[in-house]
Amino acid sequence: MMDISRQPGGLHCMSGKNVSSLLRYWQEKSPDNTFLKWEPLAAGKPRSWSYEQFATDVWRLSSGLLKLGVKKGDCINIHLDNSPEFLLSWFSCVHLGAIPVTTNTRSSLDELSYYLSHSESVASITSGQHVDSIKNTGAELQFILVTDESSASCGSGEVSNLYEHLGAATFTPHDVSDSDICSLQYTSGTTSRPKGVMWTHANALWGGRVTSGHLKSTPQDTALVYLPLFHTNALCYSMLSTLWSGGSMVLLPKFSASRFWPVSVENKCTWTATIPAVISALQDKPDPEGSHSFRLWGGAFSNVPGVMERWGISTLGWWGMTETISQVIMTPVDIIDEDIAMGRVVPEYSVRVVDDAGVDVSPGTVGHLLVKGVPGLSLFAGYLKNDEATDESYDDGWFITGDLVKQLPSGAIAFSDRAKDMLKVGGENVSASEVERVILAVDGVLEAAVVSRPDDFLDEVPVAYVTANGNNADIEARIVRHCSEMLSDFKVPRAVRVVEELPRIMLGKVSKKKLREMASTDFAN
Repeated sequence: MMDISRQPGGLHCMSGKNVSSLLRYWQEKSPDNTFLKWEPLAAGKPRSWSYEQFATDVWRLSSGLLKLGVKKGDCINIHLDNSPEFLLSWFSCVHLGAIPVTTNTRSSLDELSYYLSHSESVASITSGQHVDSIKNTGAELQFILVTDESSASCGSGEVSNLYEHLGAATFTPHDVSDSDICSLQYTSGTTSRPKGVMWTHANALWGGRVTSGHLKSTPQDTALVYLPLFHTNALCYSMLSTLWSGGSMVLLPKFSASRFWPVSVENKCTWTATIPAVISALQDKPDPEGSHSFRLWGGAFSNVPGVMERWGISTLGWWGMTETISQVIMTPVDIIDEDIAMGRVVPEYSVRVVDDAGVDVSPGTVGHLLVKGVPGLSLFAGYLKNDEATDESYDDGWFITGDLVKQLPSGAIAFSDRAKDMLKVGGENVSASEVERVILAVDGVLEAAVVSRPDDFLDEVPVAYVTANGNNADIEARIVRHCSEMLSDFKVPRAVRVVEELPRIMLGKVSKKKLREMASTDFAN
């Protein structure tokens, strides 16, 4: 099923390695060092795993999955919020050579059904909160494992408790190579359906090694992780980089403004990956009681106003995407640019900024961001079952990111806009065309155009303009209701406006630029 057309040729830095070999290394080298500390926000007590205990639990769960019939190449859906079970399930799958398909727990039933069907997942690991959603997809799954340790056996045939299937605690190697697929994440694109981004074991190890190097991480570092593990940011930038360096991570179910500082101070966290909405929320809260240990925060921009002045913490800008595995552009830890920018091109990648004709532009000029790397190592292995989209994402060996950037006088790179029709809602990518596809299914809608409007907390949120057929007094409410049924909540338009016609540019193309200008005033409140 996984036909990989682009693999690194010859030997490379991850040849002969797989993800389990890295976990096994730290189990043997630093068995007593803490790898994971779980900090629940509500019920339950904090719990820690040493490298020895975490690895042992992974070997036990992988043994249980093997007895359930999981084999190399099988896709296993992991539909979980941040939790120790997410990580144990992910590592257990990759240890066997199975492929974890990590899905957003805010997905609608329609989205989740597509992910399970398209990936041909044979099983799902989820929580009691989400098990009905998995069942309702109608996917032909061999089994569903529920992670709630306190619950008894689910007893409904294919559904059982994950903890009932723990096997032998001994390490058993499996035939898994660096070029085998180890992860599948669905990312919003400009097409009507999300694309499945495939990572190899070499990709995952590359991400851990390179990100750890960018952050100058050591075994003494402790990462605070609250962004969702089903995204690259937390999975690679935080978790895999921690594993590569032999450090520790403190895991929260989600961000909590009230718990951020107490957890950070108590656990002496030294760095975290963040987003603008988090910083905004913290700026409205009291300062921490006691001294914190943060040396840096990583996110969209360097030198975020107020962070150094108030808390004495360096903020590093970075840019990357699921397809690039690690950061391609980043503020060097030891060279803090004066500009509020994403950072500089890192040594492991090559970057071009080009005009519409593919010609390199001069500094200060906005252009398309292209990235050169090695597919299957420093770039993704391809899109699942979509060779055409994979081929179209490259231009003469350069990966087309879809973002517009410019080089500043200092040499740093600043983000300008998204060339692709994408929105960024509180850190979540949203494809305008995906939302438009859903809106067009509403009776009476002739045309639909989705754009963003500014938002104080989420940076931007989707709004929709539509043309309608005849008298549709309730069409705006029906559109929002239908989108709420078919899409994740962050993709649902916050407002809809019916217009007589959509603004257009050459060849009749809808002017999204004009609509964004309209949205900033039409939906200001």
